[in-house]
Amino acid sequence: MIADTSDIDRVAARLMAGGVGHGGVHDIRRPVETATGTRMEPARYLEISDPRLSPGRVPEGRIGFAENTPVDAAQEPQHTDHPNGATRLAGCVLCVADTALPEVERRYESYFGPARHGRATRFDRADVTVVAASALTGLLPGERPAALPAFVAHAVAVRDLSATEELLRGNDVPTVRTGPEEMFVPAGAALGAAIIFRQDG
Repeated sequence: MIADTSDIDRVAARLMAGGVGHGGVHDIRRPVETATGTRMEPARYLEISDPRLSPGRVPEGRIGFAENTPVDAAQEPQHTDHPNGATRLAGCVLCVADTALPEVERRYESYFGPARHGRATRFDRADVTVVAASALTGLLPGERPAALPAFVAHAVAVRDLSATEELLRGNDVPTVRTGPEEMFVPAGAALGAAIIFRQDG
Protein backbone atom coordinates (compact mmCIF):
# COMPACT_ATOMS: atom_id res chain seq x y z
CA MET A 1 0.00 0.00 0.00
CA ILE A 2 1.58 3.27 -1.13
CA ALA A 3 0.27 6.66 0.02
CA ASP A 4 0.75 9.73 -2.14
CA THR A 5 2.69 12.74 -0.89
CA SER A 6 3.83 16.03 -2.40
CA ASP A 7 6.99 16.21 -0.23
CA ILE A 8 8.61 12.85 0.36
CA ASP A 9 11.70 14.36 1.98
CA ARG A 10 9.52 15.89 4.68
CA VAL A 11 7.78 12.52 5.18
CA ALA A 12 11.14 10.76 5.46
CA ALA A 13 12.34 13.25 8.08
CA ARG A 14 9.07 12.97 10.04
CA LEU A 15 9.23 9.17 10.08
CA MET A 16 12.85 9.14 11.22
CA ALA A 17 12.11 11.70 13.95
CA GLY A 18 9.29 9.45 15.14
CA GLY A 19 11.50 6.38 15.24
CA VAL A 20 9.93 4.76 12.18
CA GLY A 21 12.53 2.94 10.12
CA HIS A 22 12.55 3.04 6.34
CA GLY A 23 14.90 2.27 3.49
CA GLY A 24 15.48 5.86 2.43
CA VAL A 25 14.13 7.79 -0.54
CA HIS A 26 14.67 6.15 -3.93
CA ASP A 27 14.56 7.89 -7.32
CA ILE A 28 12.97 5.98 -10.18
CA ARG A 29 11.25 6.58 -13.50
CA ARG A 30 7.75 5.30 -14.20
CA PRO A 31 5.68 5.03 -17.40
CA VAL A 32 2.89 7.61 -17.63
CA GLU A 33 0.22 7.47 -20.34
CA THR A 34 -0.43 10.89 -21.89
CA ALA A 35 -2.54 12.17 -24.74
CA THR A 36 0.55 11.95 -26.98
CA GLY A 37 1.76 8.52 -25.87
CA THR A 38 3.61 6.88 -22.99
CA ARG A 39 6.59 8.67 -21.50
CA MET A 40 8.88 8.00 -18.55
CA GLU A 41 8.44 10.43 -15.66
CA PRO A 42 10.57 10.74 -12.51
CA ALA A 43 9.11 9.56 -9.21
CA ARG A 44 10.44 9.09 -5.68
CA TYR A 45 9.38 6.57 -3.05
CA LEU A 46 10.23 5.07 0.31
CA GLU A 47 9.13 1.90 2.07
CA ILE A 48 8.66 1.54 5.82
CA SER A 49 10.67 -1.22 7.48
CA ASP A 50 9.98 -3.30 10.57
CA PRO A 51 13.35 -4.16 12.19
CA ARG A 52 12.10 -7.71 12.83
CA LEU A 53 11.58 -8.33 9.12
CA SER A 54 13.45 -7.95 5.85
CA PRO A 55 13.97 -4.39 4.54
CA GLY A 56 10.85 -2.73 3.12
CA ARG A 57 8.48 -5.05 4.97
CA VAL A 58 5.99 -4.74 7.82
CA PRO A 59 3.85 -7.65 9.12
CA GLU A 60 0.98 -6.93 6.70
CA GLY A 61 3.18 -6.53 3.63
CA ARG A 62 4.69 -3.41 2.09
CA ILE A 63 3.77 0.13 3.21
CA GLY A 64 5.26 3.33 1.87
CA PHE A 65 4.93 6.77 0.32
CA ALA A 66 5.47 8.03 -3.22
CA GLU A 67 5.98 11.48 -4.71
CA ASN A 68 5.04 11.63 -8.38
CA THR A 69 5.83 14.38 -10.85
CA PRO A 70 2.58 16.17 -11.77
CA VAL A 71 1.50 15.60 -15.37
CA ASP A 72 0.67 18.71 -17.38
CA ALA A 73 -3.11 18.96 -17.75
CA ALA A 74 -2.72 19.23 -21.53
CA GLN A 75 -0.93 15.88 -21.49
CA GLU A 76 -3.44 14.03 -19.30
CA PRO A 77 -4.51 10.73 -20.83
CA GLN A 78 -7.97 10.54 -22.35
CA HIS A 79 -9.30 7.30 -20.84
CA THR A 80 -12.55 5.75 -21.98
CA ASP A 81 -15.08 5.48 -19.17
CA HIS A 82 -15.15 2.05 -17.55
CA PRO A 83 -18.54 0.29 -17.75
CA ASN A 84 -18.63 -0.09 -13.94
CA GLY A 85 -18.49 3.69 -13.50
CA ALA A 86 -15.32 3.69 -11.39
CA THR A 87 -13.88 7.16 -10.79
CA ARG A 88 -11.02 6.51 -8.34
CA LEU A 89 -9.52 4.16 -5.80
CA ALA A 90 -11.14 5.14 -2.49
CA GLY A 91 -9.21 3.13 0.10
CA CYS A 92 -8.34 -0.25 1.56
CA VAL A 93 -9.23 -2.33 4.62
CA LEU A 94 -6.60 -3.96 6.83
CA CYS A 95 -7.81 -6.73 9.16
CA VAL A 96 -5.73 -7.66 12.23
CA ALA A 97 -6.04 -9.95 15.22
CA ASP A 98 -8.01 -8.38 18.07
CA THR A 99 -4.99 -8.54 20.38
CA ALA A 100 -2.83 -6.79 17.77
CA LEU A 101 -5.22 -3.88 17.16
CA PRO A 102 -3.74 -1.40 19.70
CA GLU A 103 -0.20 -1.94 18.39
CA VAL A 104 -1.29 -1.62 14.74
CA GLU A 105 -3.23 1.58 15.51
CA ARG A 106 -0.14 3.00 17.21
CA ARG A 107 2.07 2.06 14.25
CA TYR A 108 -0.29 3.53 11.70
CA GLU A 109 -0.62 6.76 13.66
CA SER A 110 3.17 7.04 13.49
CA TYR A 111 2.94 6.51 9.71
CA PHE A 112 -0.09 8.61 8.80
CA GLY A 113 -1.03 10.78 11.78
CA PRO A 114 -4.21 10.87 13.90
CA ALA A 115 -7.07 8.47 13.24
CA ARG A 116 -10.84 8.47 13.60
CA HIS A 117 -12.06 5.71 15.90
CA GLY A 118 -15.38 3.91 15.63
CA ARG A 119 -16.33 0.33 14.80
CA ALA A 120 -13.15 0.51 12.70
CA THR A 121 -10.19 2.87 12.82
CA ARG A 122 -9.80 5.13 9.79
CA PHE A 123 -6.64 6.93 8.69
CA ASP A 124 -7.90 9.57 6.28
CA ARG A 125 -4.45 10.63 5.11
CA ALA A 126 -3.89 7.24 3.48
CA ASP A 127 -7.52 6.07 3.04
CA VAL A 128 -6.78 3.04 5.24
CA THR A 129 -9.34 1.42 7.52
CA VAL A 130 -8.05 -0.93 10.22
CA VAL A 131 -10.50 -3.43 11.72
CA ALA A 132 -10.18 -6.19 14.32
CA ALA A 133 -10.94 -9.69 13.07
CA SER A 134 -13.94 -10.01 15.42
CA ALA A 135 -15.44 -6.82 13.96
CA LEU A 136 -14.87 -7.57 10.27
CA THR A 137 -18.29 -9.12 9.73
CA GLY A 138 -19.88 -5.94 11.08
CA LEU A 139 -18.08 -3.98 8.37
CA LEU A 140 -18.33 -6.57 5.59
CA PRO A 141 -21.08 -9.10 6.47
CA GLY A 142 -20.06 -12.71 5.94
CA GLU A 143 -16.37 -11.95 5.35
CA ARG A 144 -13.62 -13.81 7.20
CA PRO A 145 -9.91 -13.09 6.82
CA ALA A 146 -7.88 -15.87 5.20
CA ALA A 147 -4.84 -14.75 7.21
CA LEU A 148 -3.90 -12.13 9.78
CA PRO A 149 -2.80 -9.45 9.32
CA ALA A 150 -4.05 -8.93 5.77
CA PHE A 151 -5.50 -6.33 3.45
CA VAL A 152 -8.94 -7.90 3.01
CA ALA A 153 -10.66 -5.34 0.77
CA HIS A 154 -10.19 -2.29 -1.37
CA ALA A 155 -12.78 0.37 -2.11
CA VAL A 156 -13.63 1.97 -5.45
CA ALA A 157 -15.72 5.12 -5.87
CA VAL A 158 -18.29 5.00 -8.68
CA ARG A 159 -20.48 7.57 -10.44
CA ASP A 160 -23.76 5.68 -10.05
CA LEU A 161 -23.89 2.85 -7.50
CA SER A 162 -27.22 1.50 -8.80
CA ALA A 163 -25.84 1.27 -12.34
CA THR A 164 -22.72 -0.49 -11.05
CA GLU A 165 -24.86 -2.96 -9.10
CA GLU A 166 -26.97 -3.66 -12.18
CA LEU A 167 -23.86 -4.29 -14.28
CA LEU A 168 -22.37 -6.68 -11.73
CA ARG A 169 -25.57 -8.65 -11.22
CA GLY A 170 -26.09 -8.80 -14.97
CA ASN A 171 -22.71 -10.54 -15.15
CA ASP A 172 -23.61 -12.95 -12.31
CA VAL A 173 -21.25 -11.25 -9.86
CA PRO A 174 -22.67 -11.45 -6.31
CA THR A 175 -23.03 -8.22 -4.34
CA VAL A 176 -23.90 -7.41 -0.74
CA ARG A 177 -25.44 -4.04 0.19
CA THR A 178 -24.04 -2.46 3.36
CA GLY A 179 -25.92 0.83 3.06
CA PRO A 180 -27.67 3.13 0.58
CA GLU A 181 -24.32 4.32 -0.82
CA GLU A 182 -22.15 1.21 -0.48
CA MET A 183 -22.00 -2.45 -1.50
CA PHE A 184 -19.29 -5.03 -1.93
CA VAL A 185 -18.36 -8.10 -3.94
CA PRO A 186 -17.36 -10.88 -1.49
CA ALA A 187 -13.74 -12.04 -1.43
CA GLY A 188 -14.76 -15.49 -2.65
CA ALA A 189 -15.95 -13.97 -5.92
CA ALA A 190 -13.13 -11.44 -6.21
CA LEU A 191 -9.91 -13.48 -6.19
CA GLY A 192 -9.41 -13.37 -2.43
CA ALA A 193 -10.05 -9.75 -1.43
CA ALA A 194 -13.46 -8.08 -1.29
CA ILE A 195 -14.16 -5.12 -3.58
CA ILE A 196 -16.18 -2.31 -2.02
CA PHE A 197 -18.09 0.03 -4.32
CA ARG A 198 -19.07 3.46 -2.92
CA GLN A 199 -21.16 6.23 -4.39
CA ASP A 200 -18.72 9.02 -5.27
CA GLY A 201 -19.31 12.44 -3.76
